[in-house]
Amino acid sequence: MPSGDNTEIPVSSDVLFAFGQAELTTEAQAELTGVVDRIRSRAGRVVIEGHTDAIGDDADNQVLSERRAEAVRAYLAGQVPGVMLSAGGFGETRPVAPDELPDGSDNPSGRQQNRRATVVLVP
Repeated sequence: MPSGDNTEIPVSSDVLFAFGQAELTTEAQAELTGVVDRIRSRAGRVVIEGHTDAIGDDADNQVLSERRAEAVRAYLAGQVPGVMLSAGGFGETRPVAPDELPDGSDNPSGRQQNRRATVVLVP
């Protein structure tokens, strides 16, 4: 999604979902409350992007990212009726941090950053 005047709100998937799952956790509502407030204060449409880390099969991660984005979209649709919401997933194709350290070992912190949903407010 091009940036321009868009506002991107990253939300850690670890807060929203259990590992490998796409059902919102009980903590998700509290995390998404601030997102709802920001959507209400701004006109336009909203795009929810789902992302995963690189653990697992590429195809499975793609499907998981799509399911997570759709779960967030469905929740937000109930909170901000009348706002145009769409959802899409990018699997592991748009990391924001390395999943591995330079020596090839696991980078749990990087993987956690990559497991996220991004809410994009488009004017």
